[in-house]
Amino acid sequence: MHIVQHADVQTHHDKSYVAKRNGNTDYVWDILCFSNNCMLLTADGIQEAGSGDCFIKAPEFIEYHYTPSAYPEGFINDWMHVQSREIESLLLQLKLPVNTIIRTQYPELVRGSIQRILNEKRDLLPYYEETIHNLVERVLIKIARAAMETATPSSSKKYEESLRALRLRLQSSLERQWSIGEMACQLGISTSRLSVLYKERFGLSPNEDLIHMRIDKAKLLLLSTDLKLQNIAQMCGFKNEYYFSRVFKEREDMAPGAFRRWG
Repeated sequence: MHIVQHADVQTHHDKSYVAKRNGNTDYVWDILCFSNNCMLLTADGIQEAGSGDCFIKAPEFIEYHYTPSAYPEGFINDWMHVQSREIESLLLQLKLPVNTIIRTQYPELVRGSIQRILNEKRDLLPYYEETIHNLVERVLIKIARAAMETATPSSSKKYEESLRALRLRLQSSLERQWSIGEMACQLGISTSRLSVLYKERFGLSPNEDLIHMRIDKAKLLLLSTDLKLQNIAQMCGFKNEYYFSRVFKEREDMAPGAFRRWG
């Protein structure tokens, strides 16, 4: 059984904060996903993690991370401490490295799942322990999938930085009504070329990826706030609450209200 001892999302650390902790023999694993840059001790020495990068610290490894000196504000991350004797075999199965920065392009990759874990620990509904166990495995599968997607096909290497920057702009302004033409214009390429490069890089078309990001943000808001569906739809870029509900149900097999109660 995977037992989550502590967890949080979007934890803002002061610039002066240094996370430092000796290794343990209690089978406690740290799973981290960074929203901005952070320096951390890895198996290869001190390295810099970027936005969307993840890190899985093995129990015996020393924890040591802090904000890069050039950054004016402290680092932000989603994290959890998981006590488990079973994680190691799952990591091997998923080919996920430990004590090594895992490069992804998704700062919010595990945020929704960790928020659900926090809700389960708070509400203590029937089978909450089994639900948390499954959510931990879901987090690791998400990280493994994202790591595989990060391998860049050769045809899109030329536009690597531009595609990453575009995706971050989409993530930071989901309420905006983006068009393929507008996205392509920002890279100075045709809409058909953008669609090919974007799918090579991220595994989805721009519009499909945008819908995924909007649904992920909506799920987080449903779980962590009491906002009305109309407000959530607007914040996530859906034209109205009814369209939001229809798309959400198509993707999640349940209505937003049911997800808020049972998600």
